[in-house]
Amino acid sequence: MGSGTNEAGSGLDSIPPAPVFYPTEEEWSDPFNYVRRIQRQASRYGICKVVPPGSWNPPKTGSPVVRFRTKQQNIHQLFRRRGLYERFMTFLRQFHRAQGDWATCRAQVPRIKGRIVDLMLLYRAVIGHGGYEQVNRSGLWRRIATVELRMIWTTSISANTKALYHRWLLPLEHHERKRRGMRAMQRDPLELEFTKFACDTECAQCLVEHIRENDTLSTGNGQKSMGNSYAPAGATTVCTEAGFPCNAEPCSTESKLWRCMQCGDSWHPNCYAQAMSDYGTSATAPSRMEINPTMFVCPQCDDDHRFGYTEGTVFSYKEYVRFARDFKAAWFRIGSSASMNDCKTQGPTAEEIEGEYWRLVDTAEERCEVLYGSELDVNIVGSGFPRLGSVTTEKMNADQLALWEQYAMHPWNLNMLPLLGSSLLRVLSARYSGITDPWLYAGMVFATFCYHAEDSDMYSINYMHSGEGKVWYGCPGGDGCRQFENAMRDTVPELFAAMPDLLYNMITMVNPAVLREKGAPMCRTVQRPGEFVLTFPQAYHGGFSLGVNIAEAVNFALTDWLPYGRQAMVRYREMRREAPFAQEEIIFSALERRDVWSTMAPAELERLCQELRYLIQEELALREAAGCFGGVPERLADPRAPTYVSHQGGSDRDTCPSCRQPFFLSAVRCACMPERRTCVRHAFATCACPAAAKTLLYLYSDAELKRLLSDPSQAVLLAEHRKTNGETGANRKRVHSASRADLDTRERIAKQAAGGSPPKAVSLANGVDGAPSVACKRMLGKYSGENGVESSIRPEINQACSGNDGNRALEATPSGVQSEWCTSNATKCSRTKMHTELLAKTSQVEQPCLVKFIPAADGQAPSILLFRVPSE
Repeated sequence: MGSGTNEAGSGLDSIPPAPVFYPTEEEWSDPFNYVRRIQRQASRYGICKVVPPGSWNPPKTGSPVVRFRTKQQNIHQLFRRRGLYERFMTFLRQFHRAQGDWATCRAQVPRIKGRIVDLMLLYRAVIGHGGYEQVNRSGLWRRIATVELRMIWTTSISANTKALYHRWLLPLEHHERKRRGMRAMQRDPLELEFTKFACDTECAQCLVEHIRENDTLSTGNGQKSMGNSYAPAGATTVCTEAGFPCNAEPCSTESKLWRCMQCGDSWHPNCYAQAMSDYGTSATAPSRMEINPTMFVCPQCDDDHRFGYTEGTVFSYKEYVRFARDFKAAWFRIGSSASMNDCKTQGPTAEEIEGEYWRLVDTAEERCEVLYGSELDVNIVGSGFPRLGSVTTEKMNADQLALWEQYAMHPWNLNMLPLLGSSLLRVLSARYSGITDPWLYAGMVFATFCYHAEDSDMYSINYMHSGEGKVWYGCPGGDGCRQFENAMRDTVPELFAAMPDLLYNMITMVNPAVLREKGAPMCRTVQRPGEFVLTFPQAYHGGFSLGVNIAEAVNFALTDWLPYGRQAMVRYREMRREAPFAQEEIIFSALERRDVWSTMAPAELERLCQELRYLIQEELALREAAGCFGGVPERLADPRAPTYVSHQGGSDRDTCPSCRQPFFLSAVRCACMPERRTCVRHAFATCACPAAAKTLLYLYSDAELKRLLSDPSQAVLLAEHRKTNGETGANRKRVHSASRADLDTRERIAKQAAGGSPPKAVSLANGVDGAPSVACKRMLGKYSGENGVESSIRPEINQACSGNDGNRALEATPSGVQSEWCTSNATKCSRTKMHTELLAKTSQVEQPCLVKFIPAADGQAPSILLFRVPSE
């Protein structure tokens, strides 16, 4: 194995670097074997970087082929939802409302060339230069806009900035000049009375409506409108000393008022509910009965519920690159965007960008808004890796075509990797955008992927195709995961109080140095073009881009992920978050496949069987705890179907209304509402009906589950029996026709890349850490049973009697009864194997059950069965 080294850290010196690995050409041929080799060392950090060998040089596929929509990220709000900027904007709107200028009060924050103008920074800059009149005389508007506001230069930048200040901030300057004087204002421009214009005697929402009605009446009578002027002529509202119109009529909805603990505004409960509905957050906002009036926060300040990424501009890739480069040049004052005395000739270093990023996040004193092209489906925008059929090959010569096909089938191609033999995701019936199919990411400077663990706590792998790099921060799973979550809760308790599932929403960043001080074992690395970053199960990670770049990422799952996946299902259930897929589906689907039994290593098979036993024991315990349902149990339609699940289209799966988890092994239907189903856990949570009114729907009966508990290999026969009897695929979903052919091609290529012939038999004893001692040895023999069903002796996995490899012999008789002897150095045991016609005809545990299959030379398993009687 290539030596692992540590990349020197910089900037945040207290954060240790994540390990960097350099695989050899031989190690590079098998991704999952290499992951297993470095797993012990790398998983202690949670993330690591893998630098490919020199031979790795995939052909460039170009940029995204279609226009894509970006997401708007407010970097200054990733840590502090209500920093000084948000408080200033709340105060400014209250001020305009008190002056009767409801148009400005409710107007959207202005933009110049797509970027929101930081009005607080503009106000502070103009006051610092002596005020509006002095800036006019000195002609400083361009300098203020490009240097102090970091705006992108345009020919009308001076006029636009002046107009915005005149409308939004000049009235405030006049008010503060009268109150404090210019000298005091220049010493501290933001020494404002942030609650002076709070509406503490009238409902803020009703007051705005009254002002609007008065303005409409005044305009209709030929009088001048109140909007957009500092001292409105003919205004029908006169501001009192507290800043409120004295003729505002009392609100007729209710007399009780709730006072916002942040801005001081008062609200009627009904007006609050209506405003939250207008904001589009009624589904997540607390109900009226859940609100403590002493802890009330108005919708204007309730960023904890409303905060999130909003839709940004739709770009072509060239337009996005131009926007991103202009933004970076303006922010760091590079080139001709500012005056020659202030601009820089060279771009910032990674350390300088990292320092500026955490300044923005930690202080929240300056507004910074970026656009991120994240989670772009490669089936729509195109992949950065070669894909067969994705380009016209007529334009390629023979060498180019051979190179293209080589990398299209390469195991490190992220379109292929989830379908390779050791990945459990290949057994899923559906394809999932972002899980089995990669996502493309188009980033710019400061574009952030906030702290998160992968869906179902899986592995992930990220490859950077081109660009300026990314800074990554990571934390290991297991104890490290719990330490990270505790550190986050200790740092931002108010955010977790408002949003318990905060870490699932990917909207929060905390300085890793702070988290490390609170006990989280954080690490750091910088990813450059041509490098992979690997994250391990349950590992939290996050980071940001250093400039324009294109990256691609996908998930995969190995058998050592199974315990983490089970824990993730528990958390999804507690948080009422729908899981991307059922954990049971992977376990059962894997053990129902012949090729899994034929090709998977014994230690990995044992992990699958252990997880199956756990799931079955849990399911049987739940059914027993739920009691005896009155209805006759019915067979549940198999939920697996060849579907393409897009993150944009949402999920149309049938889930439990209580925990939102998809059904797999069982469900419960009640007579009071037959169309609604729940899981067994919540059979009595949605209605008060007795057990007699409920019916158990099952995919496997209790007898079948008990049989699988004693011999997991029977899953193959049970699956084939259901398929033969037409019990599978009854619950079909829509099929993504544009991607189905591509899936078939990828599966075929993955099988070819993995090799069609089964591996040679191996003998393992204590060969895998944490796995029990198992012995696997291939045995040869063939006979024909009474019913003409050809049977064959299979490689078999049995617990060795003494922990050592045993010598096995088997003899077959024309009656179909097989006898097997297993001998070891210290122990001899005898077992009997019996052939039966159909397993489904019997429900007795003592009857024979399927052991294993042998594939044919072409990799396809023949329909040959081998049974054994469970040991006494």
